[in-house]
Parts: sequence; structure tokens; C-alpha cells
Amino acid sequence: ATPLAVQKTGIGEYTHQLALHLALRHPQDDFLLVANFPFPPVKGPPNLKSKSCATNWIAGRWWLAGLPRLLEQEGVRIFHGTDYSVPLLPLRPSVLTVHDLSSVRWSHLHERRTRRTSRRLPWMVRMAAHVITPTLAICEEVKQEFRLPGGKVSAIPLAPGPQFHAAAGDDDPIRKRYGLDQPYILFVGALEPRKNLVTLVRAFAGLPRQLLAETQLVISGPRGWKNDDFQAEIGRLQPANWLRMTGYVPDEDLPALYRGATVFAYPSLYEGFGLPPLEAMASGVPVIASNVPSLTEVLGDAALLVDPLDVEGWRQGIQTLLCAAEIRQTYVRRGNLHAQKFCWERSADLTYSIYQKILSEFCPGNWDRVWRTMLRWVPEAR
Repeated sequence: ATPLAVQKTGIGEYTHQLALHLALRHPQDDFLLVANFPFPPVKGPPNLKSKSCATNWIAGRWWLAGLPRLLEQEGVRIFHGTDYSVPLLPLRPSVLTVHDLSSVRWSHLHERRTRRTSRRLPWMVRMAAHVITPTLAICEEVKQEFRLPGGKVSAIPLAPGPQFHAAAGDDDPIRKRYGLDQPYILFVGALEPRKNLVTLVRAFAGLPRQLLAETQLVISGPRGWKNDDFQAEIGRLQPANWLRMTGYVPDEDLPALYRGATVFAYPSLYEGFGLPPLEAMASGVPVIASNVPSLTEVLGDAALLVDPLDVEGWRQGIQTLLCAAEIRQTYVRRGNLHAQKFCWERSADLTYSIYQKILSEFCPGNWDRVWRTMLRWVPEAR
């Protein structure tokens, strides 16, 4: 549950929805969310529990000692690492979700601490009994990058949460709180180089003057990292009235921002799945997105797809969706129908079937008894 201990983004939403729907779909089993940091418990049925574990100088080596000890205490039979990591002691089978390989293939766009993930990822995919990816595109990348047998990797899609729908509630007060009082194009995601926001602001700035006067570009998400190019572009364009940056938007406000958008734009250079455009489709908003492999796989013909580096293509696409009501409504209808193909119930069931398969195949190692004895000597954290 480590992704739930920080501001929730795509991996946090995945962790939350998967745990909730596993518990709802399989009441005969107990599910436990654990982290070495405090996190808000996921509200769900009685068989879904949350536990944050205090650590000390030994248990603070979370993946080596703290987590294995906790799993022993709780009698856990299988562990699922939803954020690129699994325990280093193979005392029970583990499943690993690899959302994308951006830290490996686009490492220059990441912070140093994220690049550490890329260095240990080869170990993690081999420690795990099975690897889950969100798309077939990433499934193939993982198999090729780490030379894994095809039977060890499965693609299981994500889905928009039930809070994202087209039926508007009392959304106006929420949007006014963020200063959104005119038509706007929306982007949702962390402000980081991979999201390619320089292309988006350049394309928007190239719109006819009348459209710029009538429309805002709204960028919603945590500040992220390595934003110098983006900030420099804003300084060069000097968007006096048409750019609105809301910062991080909490879960309870985000559906209203989606529903109020005229267009949703997602110019990312690389994605593992691309949950925000699917959430926008479920909210009844037309989508323009990059034609990179995972987004093409997930969105199909339900979105207007453009080369992420083609500024003029983005300008034309945005202008078309803003000005041509019939085309805009076509993408609204396509998108809403397309989003209905994805559901967390199916994702949870596919994941559970992997748990069953892995448990049926697991054979404890000769060193298990020694490691378990050693873990009992790890002192309790106070």
C-alpha cells in the first residue's frame, strides 16, 4: 500500500481499486494492505484490512526484513507488489506489477531515486513468481527487456473507477473553487517531462486569438520533477489568461473537473496504460491523446490520436474538437461506450486467477525454515 501513503496518482488508484474489488469479489479470503508509512485505510468489506508498520533500524530494511517479518506474523500466503517491488526473501510466492519501463527506457527523464527502481527491477522480476503489466505493449517490453518466458507475464488492464461518470451532480461550486468559469481543455497527471506538456502549451498557444480568449488550458496534477523546460516555455509564451494550473486535485474533486471539460488532452511521450484519458471518456469528455503504443492499444478509435511531437497536429486536433460540435459528440459517444469495456471486477478476477495458479505451483525452498527462524529475532518497532 506504499502508493497510498502519498498523493494518489495512477498506481495509487490501481492499488486502491484492485484491493477493494478483490475483497468484494472473493469474500471467502482475507486481503491485507500493508506499508511502512501511515496511509488512509481503504473503505471496504470486513475481509479487507489495512496495516501500517512502524520500523526500526532492522525492520527499516523494509524489503529485506521488515515486510517479510510482517507477512510471517499475519500468516500471509501470497504477496502482491503493486508498485514494482516484492520481498527479497522468497518465503511465499509473490506477484509483481510492472506498470511501465519508463525508469529503464526513459531514465534521463526521472529523478535519481526513481532510477534506483530501474537498477533493482531485474532482481524483482526474477524474484516474483508472476509479473502483471497493464497492457500487451508493456507485456512485450518486459519479456524482451528481461528475457522472461511468455508464461510468466500477463497483461491485465486497469479501469476507470465508478466515481467517473457523465451524470453531473452539483459540480459548479467545485469548479469555481479552482477558478474554472469558462470552457476549458483539461490535462490530468504529474508535471514531469514524460507527460510532454511543452507540446501541449505550444499547440494551445497557436490557436486563433478568439479561441484563446474564450478557452482555458487547465493542467491538474502534482508538481513532479525536471520541469525547467516547461517553466521556460511558459515564461516565453506568457499565457496571461488562458493557462490555469490547479496543482494536485484530490479524489473527491477530480470527477467534477473531468465532467466540466470541453476536451481532455494527453500528450504523453510514453505510458504503461494511460488511466486519465479513460477516466475522461467515462466522464463524457472527448479525448485527444498521443499515438504511442500503449495509448493506441487502450484508447483505440475512441480518441483522436496524434504524434506526441507534432505541435501543429495537436493544434489542429484541439481546434477541431473545440469548433466542430458534431465531431466532438462523435468522440464523446465512442469514448463513453469504449470506457464501459473496462471494469475493475474483471481486472480483479483475472488477478485472482493468477494468485490461484501461483499458489498451486509454489514449493517452499530448503532455506525457508532458517529464514523464518531468523525473522523471529527481528525486534519489534516502538
